[in-house]
Amino acid sequence: MGAGNGELRLVCAWPYGEVYVLQALWQRLGIDQVIRAQAQARRLGFDVERALFAMVANRACAPCSKLYCWDQWLKEEVHIPGTQGLSLQHLYRAMDFLEANKEPIEREIFHRVADLLNLDVEVLFYDTTSLHFEIDLNDEGGGPDDIVHGSLAAGHKTYRAPRKRGLSKNGRGDAPRANMTCCTSR
Repeated sequence: MGAGNGELRLVCAWPYGEVYVLQALWQRLGIDQVIRAQAQARRLGFDVERALFAMVANRACAPCSKLYCWDQWLKEEVHIPGTQGLSLQHLYRAMDFLEANKEPIEREIFHRVADLLNLDVEVLFYDTTSLHFEIDLNDEGGGPDDIVHGSLAAGHKTYRAPRKRGLSKNGRGDAPRANMTCCTSR
């Protein structure tokens, strides 16, 4: 029946509250601007900022794999403006872009948050050993330092193999744990 008869029928409603809040925070912190500034010089052929926001929103609202995020969550469960043309490979390429540009992105976001909150922070430490990975095998690097080489898209960076078995703080000894502690200074 039509709306003129006073009867309405809801066909579909996209949940928007939590995505709306995340989008507002993302913009207030200037994360969208930081990512777009880093991506400006590269011709990626897709909106890397929207791909990264989609994955962040997915992790915050309905944690799942990138495949599920793209194949079902973005298509059937949520509406995020600017993500309609994204493909699965765009999500993976966005992660490579983030890996290759994480230091300047992290630095700029840190400074924006410190300025926004009027913080006087000299050094920030965080420990990720309480995390575990849902994989079967440890990372295996080469040489005595257990070095892993990143992909071309990730800037060929080298780093110590991060996923090794051991008891994580959340009690998961059956899965490789995040084996890294990070320090960021201002």
